[in-house]
Formats: sequence, C-alpha cells, structure tokens
Amino acid sequence: MALYDGLTGIPNRRHFDHEFDREFRRSARVGQPIAAIMLDLDNFKPLNDTEGHDAGDACLARVAIALSEQMRRPGDIVARYGGDEFVVCLPDTDLSGATKVAARLCQAVESLGIGVGEASETAYRVGATVGVASEVPTAESGDPVTLLKTADRALYQNKVKKVRPGVLGLA
Repeated sequence: MALYDGLTGIPNRRHFDHEFDREFRRSARVGQPIAAIMLDLDNFKPLNDTEGHDAGDACLARVAIALSEQMRRPGDIVARYGGDEFVVCLPDTDLSGATKVAARLCQAVESLGIGVGEASETAYRVGATVGVASEVPTAESGDPVTLLKTADRALYQNKVKKVRPGVLGLA
C-alpha cells in the first residue's frame, strides 16, 4: 500500500522513482532508449477552488484511470508525482514514440470533459500540458534524475507557451 497513491490507486512517486531507476539501468545495459513524460493538469486549481476539494479529488481519480488506460505495454508506468502532476516511464521508447504517447495522454484527459464553472460564460475544461524527454543511456553517462528534470523543464516551457502564446522556451 505504501507504494500506491491512496487517492488515485496508481503508483506514487516513491514507487515510480524505484521503477524508473531500474528501467533506466536496464536501458543502459541493453542500449535501448527510455522516455519520461511529465504531465500537469491545466485548470485544476480553479476547479479545486471553485467546485471544492471533493471535485478536485474526483478529477484526480478520473485522470489517473484515463492515463492508466493509455499504458499499453507491461513496462509502461504512470504514477502520481505530486499534487496535480503525473509522470510516465516508457522503456524502449524514443522521442518520437513518447511524443505520440504524450498526445494520447492529453487527449485522454481532455476527453473526460471535466468542466470548471459550467454555469458561467467563462466555463473551461481541465486539460493537460506535457513535457517529454528520451535518451539512450549508457553505463558511463546518463542519469535517471537528469532525464526527469529534462522532461520537467519541457513541461514548464510548454506551460508558459500555453499561458502566454508567443513566448519562446528552450529547445
């Protein structure tokens, strides 16, 4: 139980970190790529503030199920990373493949149709922003923490672009 998030029922950050490290080392041994996706919910704070924490908790649980359903291979792992942030490990996946999975994840969240302020003219939906990173680690180079940090930087660059279109992020 200590390895799973009590609210969502999916692996927690502690479990993810252990599994990601294991898969990263395996990827280095066999010379295959590994990818990480960081996913942050858009409009979650307004949902929580407007509709209440019960609605926020229900949203997180529904999102966790939707994301889990997108994991198609035994080594693919989605976990709650903290708050309204999720993380995905995709062994044997290059950047192109991970980008396709990331698009599927965003679509899965959006298709839930979780609304905020349904009765107002300014109603909006909970969506997702992602950051994707992939590499082929070697025994001499590569670090799972660095790969996650790269995905996290990409996530926040994409978040800035969504909030303020036209603002350029790092490559």
